[in-house]
Amino acid sequence: MRTDSLEQILTTLFLVIESIAGYPVPDAHPSVEAMPQTEIADIVCGRPCNVRAVYLKDRGVLIDETIEFQRDAFGQSVLAHELVHYLQDKNGAFSDMTPCKRQSALEHEAYWVQDEYMRQATGNGLIAMHYSNRLWPRCFDE
Repeated sequence: MRTDSLEQILTTLFLVIESIAGYPVPDAHPSVEAMPQTEIADIVCGRPCNVRAVYLKDRGVLIDETIEFQRDAFGQSVLAHELVHYLQDKNGAFSDMTPCKRQSALEHEAYWVQDEYMRQATGNGLIAMHYSNRLWPRCFDE
């Protein structure tokens, strides 16, 4: 993908995220690297797992190369989800929570933004993945 079109996509998604969640548009964008899902799984899980995209502080966004984030609304929603994690990291979101509750809050917010993005882009939210239907782990680190 040409760098200028990736920059345009990132700028657009950051503006949408700002309008939904209020995070300021950052001056710098994270790197975005498309790669085979198996490589992402190895990096994140150390074994086969279902992860298809991830934001890592030291690497940026890694996204399954089969996700069409260049021209597909769902693919862009997946990228937006990971960009929310980038902004959460940069802004210290939910830092006053215990680790488990913080992780749940981070994911809940990222799925909420992803769902809202899909509503704006297509008129429909996330089919069968809506953030409010996800089972969040019970936290024992009160």
